[in-house]
Amino acid sequence: MKGRVVFTDAFAGVISCLMTVIASISYATLIFSGAAAPYLQIGIVSALVSATVIGLVVAFRSSSPVTVAGPAANI
Repeated sequence: MKGRVVFTDAFAGVISCLMTVIASISYATLIFSGAAAPYLQIGIVSALVSATVIGLVVAFRSSSPVTVAGPAANI
């Protein structure tokens, strides 16, 4: 039973990571379009690094053990 829980948690983490990477790249692509297109690579790196930092801060500082942080589309 313990192995199944570890697999389920790892699978959920991988899915959350993929969604965060896709959202970060999408937001950077939207923001760095048009005249800012030459800076798209920097924008993607900035979005990925900031999502990673925020995710780690929330993971280690949150009082809830099941909190997930990432880019939000409902702003």
